[in-house]
Amino acid sequence: MKIYAVISEFNPFHNGHKYLIDTLKKDGDSAVIAIMSGSFVERGGVSIIDKYARAEAAVLCGADLVLELPAPWCFAGAEFFALGGVSVANGLGIVDSLAFGSESGETSSLITCADNLSSEKFTTALEAARISRRDIGIATLRADVYKELFGESEHFVGSNDLLALEYIRALKRLGSDITPTAIKRIGEVYNSEELTEICSATAIRRVIAPEISDYSGRDLSRYMPKPSYDILERELSEGRIYALSRLDTAVLSFLRGRGAESLLGIMEVSSGIENRLAALATDLRTIEELTAAAKGRHYSKSRIRRLLIASLLGITMHDVETAPEFTTLLAANSRGRELLALARKRATIAILSQQSASKELDGLAAE
Repeated sequence: MKIYAVISEFNPFHNGHKYLIDTLKKDGDSAVIAIMSGSFVERGGVSIIDKYARAEAAVLCGADLVLELPAPWCFAGAEFFALGGVSVANGLGIVDSLAFGSESGETSSLITCADNLSSEKFTTALEAARISRRDIGIATLRADVYKELFGESEHFVGSNDLLALEYIRALKRLGSDITPTAIKRIGEVYNSEELTEICSATAIRRVIAPEISDYSGRDLSRYMPKPSYDILERELSEGRIYALSRLDTAVLSFLRGRGAESLLGIMEVSSGIENRLAALATDLRTIEELTAAAKGRHYSKSRIRRLLIASLLGITMHDVETAPEFTTLLAANSRGRELLALARKRATIAILSQQSASKELDGLAAE
C-alpha cells in the first residue's frame, strides 16, 4: 500500500479536493492522510466552518486520516506553512509521497525549479536585488531574478505551483525520503470567484460568508461532494459559520491598547509596519479597513491579516522557524485507524488524540 500525504485547508471541502483524493486512490491500494489547517488558514483568516466538521467531510469523501497542522503554521506565509505541513508528514514516519495540486502538473520541472531557488547562486542574487531594487515587491523580484539566472519559469504564475515549490524545498531542507507528486489541477484557478462544477474554495466561501446577506440558502450542491455539502448545510443551519470580522473589536482594541511595541518580533512584522498599523488603528474600526489602508508593495492584505492574528496570539517568527513537534487527530476511518496505529510506532512527533494529552508536551510545543 502506498501512503500519500496532502497538506490542506478544505475550507470547505469541494469537488476539486475530491478529484485529488480520487486520483491518488484510483489504483485501489493507496491511502491518503490529510494534514489540515485548524481554526486559521494561510491567507490570513479563520476557517469558515469548524475543523472537526471539515475533517469529517474529508473522511466521508475519501481521506483516511485527518491530522491537524498546529496553529502557528496554519497562518504563516507559504514558506513556513509548507515547512509545518511537510514536517508533520515527515514526522509520522509512514508517508511515501506528498501529493499536491499543481497548475502545471510537472513534478520533475517543479523539483528543478525548487532546487534552483534553494541554490546559493539564487540566494545571493536575490539578496543583492532586494538591496538595490527596494521599489519592487518580493514576489515580482524573485521571479525576475530567477528569469535572469535560469530563464523564465511557468511555476511563478499559479498559486498552487508556488506552494508546490515550497513543499519541495521543505522536503529537501528536512532531508526527507518522501517523494513529491504533482497532480494537475483542473477547473477554476485558486482565487477565482467563479462558481463552476470544479471551482475554488474562494468561490464557495464568497457565497456563504456571514457578511453576505443575500445567501438565502443558495444551492451549492453542484460544487461539493454530497457528504461535504450536507455537513456544510448542517453547520450553516445551526449557526456555526465563522469570519475574521468577528475579531475586529479584539484586534483593533489590542493595537490601540498595546501600541506598536507589541508587534515587535511578531511573525511577518518588519520594515516599520508596526508603527503604521498602530497609527491606523486609532481611527479605523475593522480589520478589513486596516488591511486596505496598510497594504503596499511589500505587504499584501493576506500578510497583514496574518500578522494581526499572530499579534493577538503572540506568535513570533521564532515559533514557526522550527518544525512542529506535535499534531492532533481530527478524524479517521477504519483504514485511518490502522495508519494511526502504525504511525504511533514510527513517529518522531507526538500525535495527540485528545486535549488532555497536550500535558505531555514541553517547551515550545507546550506553549
